[in-house]
Amino acid sequence: VISEMQLELNLIFIGNYSEDTFMLAGVGMANMIINVGCMSIVYGMTSVLETLVSQAHGSKQYYMCGVFFNKALVLIFALFVPVTLLMCNAEQLLLLLGQDPAVSLYAGRLLRYQLPGIYMQAIDEALALFFTALEKNYIMLIIDSFRIPMHLALLYIFVVKLDWEIFGCAMAVNLVYFMKFVMTKFVVDYYKKTMVDLRESFFFRIDEETFKEYRAFLKLATAGLLLSCLEWWIGEAMTLMGGYIDVDS
Repeated sequence: VISEMQLELNLIFIGNYSEDTFMLAGVGMANMIINVGCMSIVYGMTSVLETLVSQAHGSKQYYMCGVFFNKALVLIFALFVPVTLLMCNAEQLLLLLGQDPAVSLYAGRLLRYQLPGIYMQAIDEALALFFTALEKNYIMLIIDSFRIPMHLALLYIFVVKLDWEIFGCAMAVNLVYFMKFVMTKFVVDYYKKTMVDLRESFFFRIDEETFKEYRAFLKLATAGLLLSCLEWWIGEAMTLMGGYIDVDS
């Protein structure tokens, strides 16, 4: 919910502080592409963490919780390749689909500017699912309580004061996710001192254990992908259809 609010705030600020209706439509189209081309896929494929990590945590196999999390990270890193290609060529793709050239231009620019934030948002989604499976979702809640205020402050500086428009929106998203990762590091380190399960399960390590029985992990992730994408894409299709309506309408 907070991730969606963050993207919607970009729309609100551009709508209020820019008279370019094509830019506003471009921001909305970019948000749709992020959801369809990245977040729906990442959420679907990493939703397997809710099952596997919660089972391992329940049986006190804390090390395996970390292994499953790193399996998901490998999957996300692999997805970055097609996601990068999609975001960098979004303008041309939208033009092929018959979208307005000005809207396509702004959407393509925002997606290229916001690419680091899209990467971090994907990893953040995996972190949220991981902590939820560990029954420690309050960790993300603590961190996210600062997220919207930070985003509002940065949007005010970049969009209102500096008049950076869509570049300012992208920089606000990028900086907020970067600061969130820094805060996550400090908060998790604090809780690790007193929580054995968190100390033993939360680690970043890509080794032989990560790729063991990876085909079974991928099969479960694919099932989650299909369930998530079908539901998400139907809703986002309305945004794409709206792109065929004249912007001034």
